[in-house]
Amino acid sequence: MKPGLIRIFAAATAFATTFAGGFPALAAGNQKAAKQNVTMSEKVAKSDSPIRIVADRLEVMQPDRALVFEGHVVVRQDDVTITGNKMRVVGLPPEKGKEKEDSISEKIDYIEMDGDVKVTQKDRVATAQKAVFYQREQKVVMRGHPSVTKGKDRIEGTVITIYLQQGRSIVEGGKETPVEAILFPSKKE
Repeated sequence: MKPGLIRIFAAATAFATTFAGGFPALAAGNQKAAKQNVTMSEKVAKSDSPIRIVADRLEVMQPDRALVFEGHVVVRQDDVTITGNKMRVVGLPPEKGKEKEDSISEKIDYIEMDGDVKVTQKDRVATAQKAVFYQREQKVVMRGHPSVTKGKDRIEGTVITIYLQQGRSIVEGGKETPVEAILFPSKKE
């Protein structure tokens, strides 16, 4: 298993959890604190630390350019842990006539984590039934009761989309399930 494949998912989920850290800081008007959280996630994304993947089963499907980890999937790097029932890494079709070899990250189409997805980093937790990282668009889409928390602060909706390069997130809800944000003001001493 090439470490670069999972490093991309770890980076995506680290950015997703940054949403939890950045939102309360922005809500409080502290943009510097929000920028520090993004820097921390960038550090995780560029980490040279080993990535450990544990699962009950791994299937390599070369014709489909896919790796499928199933059953009790746990991905760990530094202080980031991702768990779920199934993780699928899908590669892009090879380009014909291309002289230069792409890096591993440029060969990924998408990475999908399914079933009780949970991403933790210190006091930050993101949960959903499904999370998909799209390499080309540099975005993460969380569905199935997605929720992002930092300490007591929590944001949830029906879909959470994180645009990694833009530093922007959209939380969608609806009439039946509106977006809900519960924010605790920081205490000044």
